[in-house]
Amino acid sequence: MKIAADWYEKGLGKALGFLLGALILGTAFPHLLKNRDFALPWKSVLYYTSTFAVIGGFLMILFVGDGPYRKKTGGFHWNAFGKIFSSKNGDNQPTDILVICVNYILSGDSYQ
Repeated sequence: MKIAADWYEKGLGKALGFLLGALILGTAFPHLLKNRDFALPWKSVLYYTSTFAVIGGFLMILFVGDGPYRKKTGGFHWNAFGKIFSSKNGDNQPTDILVICVNYILSGDSYQ
């Protein structure tokens, strides 16, 4: 989805629809190989599916770069974990801590 957001400023919904379709086809592919028409053993299904996944990964690395609409992120901050879990309030729920942690790590803002 990040790839689609990097490449499409307008028409992002359509691009995400194509990505979702590719995800569905990729998830269904092992079932197609195991279908009674092919009747492959489970190990062959595993090998073929893994091979196609690795080839697809290499194709993505080789041919799909950063798009023109990529937004710069704040970077990863290792010290965020210590700051967040040492909150002086003491009333943070686990979900609050998770949201604060993700926001702090991705945005680079300091936790108040």
